[in-house]
Amino acid sequence: TGSSITGEESALSSINASSNVVTNPGTLSVSLASDTPASGLAAGNAARYLFTKVNLTTGANPVTIDSIVVKRGGVAQDGAFSSVDILDGNTMLPFDNNSKTFNTNHEATFTKDLTVPANTTWPIYLSGNMATLTNYSGELPTLGISAVTLTGGSTLSASLPITGNYQNLNGTITIGNATISRGSYTNATSTSLEIGKMAYTFFSFQVVANSVEDLAFSQVSVYQEGSAGLSSDMSKFKLLQDGTKVGDGVVNDKYVNFTLASPIIIPKGQTKQFQVQADVTGGTARTIDLGLYRASDLILKGQTYGYNATPSPSGTGSSTANPVLSDNNFTVGNGTLTVERSNTVVADNIGIGNDQVLGAFKLTVKGEPIDVTALTLAITSTTSGTILEDALDSVKLVNAAGTVVAGPVSATSNT
Repeated sequence: TGSSITGEESALSSINASSNVVTNPGTLSVSLASDTPASGLAAGNAARYLFTKVNLTTGANPVTIDSIVVKRGGVAQDGAFSSVDILDGNTMLPFDNNSKTFNTNHEATFTKDLTVPANTTWPIYLSGNMATLTNYSGELPTLGISAVTLTGGSTLSASLPITGNYQNLNGTITIGNATISRGSYTNATSTSLEIGKMAYTFFSFQVVANSVEDLAFSQVSVYQEGSAGLSSDMSKFKLLQDGTKVGDGVVNDKYVNFTLASPIIIPKGQTKQFQVQADVTGGTARTIDLGLYRASDLILKGQTYGYNATPSPSGTGSSTANPVLSDNNFTVGNGTLTVERSNTVVADNIGIGNDQVLGAFKLTVKGEPIDVTALTLAITSTTSGTILEDALDSVKLVNAAGTVVAGPVSATSNT
């Protein structure tokens, strides 16, 4: 089996320069991190099990990665992996919205562009979402990078493939798991959710730990399947446990990521309730449909064996496809205009004269700007006939600052 690899071996190192020169191309160095995971024991159904740590290093210019190819090596079979992910070593979140599976060449290609800023060393992890390992126990897989494609004429400096240490697959340990489903704070579907709604619960979920071990909940990535923009139409995302805030959300494209300062322990056999709230700031006629895209987007770490569980979605809103769990769908309605009588002008007798104040109204706009293009005022009197039309002339509508916004017009048919 040999000794563990702890860094890039000099005997395997070479330089592979690439492609065409364009304005401000950069150089990307890709190397095995010195603290890449040592050989260990990978258990069945473990999520985001860390195989390999790689450092991406730039010089004076940023570099955009167009694709990364992850290759499974070692004495093993692809069937031991449900899928694989590339994780940001700083946040431990996946770079790509979709986990990947291996093709017939034992490779998985990640195509979401990744820009590494100038003068930066960015760690990434190659991780495996393990299948049930009963039929693969004792196998020794590795994960490595077999190809990297850059954009903009940048140069790649790397010895490929870059491969981490093998991991020993164990098919006998049963790790803790959980069932996830819609929670008790779920709101009913709405087709007229007003703009301006604050702290509204869009996603409620519950986690039920099984009887094997306690689980520590530390992170969740919530997916927006609807058409409303998480940044443009919504704000102030909060994660709550039974009404108490435990984290603030950070928007990243179609995801809101919550990382808890202190993990919440869910004792084995017990249930915890959570909800995601946000304000609605825009998005007329757009939809909001939050949920979990992948079961592994909810990080639950077993407190006995130390592996991340792969929870099982269940009940209403669950699916074997992605997203695996969704709450109800909400449609953002139009903005609203409320007109009510104002008490700034009281009932009184008036005499003949100019600019006599006849009444005042309060207009309240919520959700979005509203253009008022016409306003009809009905004038009533205890005297019949046209006395009001004869008595009133040059009727104007002014704002609170005294500026004329409509008129003057003459009263016609008591309007």
